[in-house]
Amino acid sequence: MISIVKKNLKSNFFRDSFWALIGNVIFRGSGLIASILLAKILQKNAYGEFNSLKNTLTTLAIFTTFGLGYTSTKFVADCISDSDKNPKKIIAKIYKIALGFSVLVGLLTFLFAPQISELYYNNSAFDLKIRILSIWIVLLAVSTAQNGVIAGLGIFKKFTYVNISIGITTLILIPLFAYYYDIIGACISLLIIQAVNCIVNEYFIRNNMKAYTNLELDEVSYTNIISYSLPLTLIEAIYSISLWVNYFLLQNNYDYGEVALYSTSMQWYILLLFIPMVLKNVLLSYFSKKNLEQNVFKNAIILSFISTFFPVVFIFIFSSFIEQMYGNNFVGLSEIIRLMSIIPIFSSIVSVMEQYLFSKSKNWIVFIISFLKDIGTCALFFYFIQYENIENAAYYLILSYLILNTVSFIIYALLFFKTGIHKKSVEIV
Repeated sequence: MISIVKKNLKSNFFRDSFWALIGNVIFRGSGLIASILLAKILQKNAYGEFNSLKNTLTTLAIFTTFGLGYTSTKFVADCISDSDKNPKKIIAKIYKIALGFSVLVGLLTFLFAPQISELYYNNSAFDLKIRILSIWIVLLAVSTAQNGVIAGLGIFKKFTYVNISIGITTLILIPLFAYYYDIIGACISLLIIQAVNCIVNEYFIRNNMKAYTNLELDEVSYTNIISYSLPLTLIEAIYSISLWVNYFLLQNNYDYGEVALYSTSMQWYILLLFIPMVLKNVLLSYFSKKNLEQNVFKNAIILSFISTFFPVVFIFIFSSFIEQMYGNNFVGLSEIIRLMSIIPIFSSIVSVMEQYLFSKSKNWIVFIISFLKDIGTCALFFYFIQYENIENAAYYLILSYLILNTVSFIIYALLFFKTGIHKKSVEIV
């Protein structure tokens, strides 16, 4: 048993996962500390407004990234492992697609900022903040594509330095700008951080591409890239729209206090899933390789579960202490966090299954399951609001997520272990 563990720990998969993990520990940890400081600086309602604003613009940004984070990983990894060719042309086309969509959406957002502010917030005071973040949308699309390229190239150790630099920048700029310039300052800090991210990403990509200079250029059509990206875009779009709907239901039926409780609990949800999230591009890169390391799928399931389970237990036990960190305005947060902490156990395993299906171009299967989960969450939360006369809305929204995530986990488990899809397609060395 010990020898098997030692062998797995020495594998390329675990080595690359380790480096991806180290960088993201610093990146996510810095983001969490920055969010706690931001909550204290802005206070509950203003903090809720900022998170609602950020979520609205993130929803728009989904249509600009066009699933290119995953697409770039798969196509670049395929190019390197299958043909040993130069992926320069593939990367150039991915950049052009990212810029094309993001500039269009960013420009429309900038021009119609007053209308978006009035429509969604019933307040014209948000138009300047929306215009600032419309530029952030463009930079976010570019950095998303770059992150996928870095994963496809397999330079996970170098990517650690990217995450460290962005984590430090986040920890410094967000609290500093928010302290002096309130919500506007927080928006400007997001813009600067994303610009730094793009610059650092491109530096490492260009340095690594020197190794492929003498190889033949590989060619992939725009049609192939877009057709692969389309279901990924729809998955992200439906998810973001469902988030937007849930925020809308919260702030229009209750207040920004409930929004703050919900968004805070979701930040801890993201933290609990940071290892499975880190592994996403690592897994897609490995699953896309022609010669897959033995037991990568099984090892990924075990690693994702273990790395999530123990943090979940820790957060569950210390949820009351977490509530105290945010101050007296966040009463009831501990109960919401305890309920939320159950969800990552299912999500961590589902994430591995999704990446495997992406690597085999089964994107539409993932889309159908994700669509049912996200729409079902919105529908169940709407039912609670309309027919159950709930008061603590943030709690019931998290409950809706828990129920639908459990259902989606059962569907994936049946798909994989009844059909044996993961055994039929994997090529073992």
